[in-house]
Amino acid sequence: MDTEIRKEQKRLAAKRFREKHADKIKTNNLNHYWNNREERLEKQKEYYEKNKNVIGEKGKQRYLKIKDSQSEKAKQFRIDNPYFVKERERRYYFKKQYGLTIDDLKQMWESQNGLCANLNCLKELKYGKSGFAVDHCHNTGNVRGLLCMKCNVSLGNVNDSVDKLIGLIAYLKAHYGKV
Repeated sequence: MDTEIRKEQKRLAAKRFREKHADKIKTNNLNHYWNNREERLEKQKEYYEKNKNVIGEKGKQRYLKIKDSQSEKAKQFRIDNPYFVKERERRYYFKKQYGLTIDDLKQMWESQNGLCANLNCLKELKYGKSGFAVDHCHNTGNVRGLLCMKCNVSLGNVNDSVDKLIGLIAYLKAHYGKV
């Protein structure tokens, strides 16, 4: 009985210490975690190499158990949250294609006052499908601005060639008078 009381007293003292010095314990644990990172990773690699087949088989079994339910959950989420899914795909596209975040796009949009970057176009850009295009150099990948779809297609059709554009301007002036 005496030993049981002492064990309980030690347990309570340790609990009080942990409550009183929570920050210190957290810091010590983090330091230990980072100081022993290499050793921990090495042990994990060794364990994985020894048990590769078992781990792989458990992963397959788990996948087979949850495959259908996860698929159904994902389908239902897409049905229930179409706007979220569309925006997530849009964010992914702009990041992957141009290296732009949505904040970058908003900043460009605001700097152009929601208008086409072609100063003589002044068409108001729309958010959504075929509302605007991110104009970029195909050689360097650098983003130049936001254009309306017509301006972007026109620029694409002349392959970003200033000489072709000057030639077209000269052609228009010659055949139709002053533009």
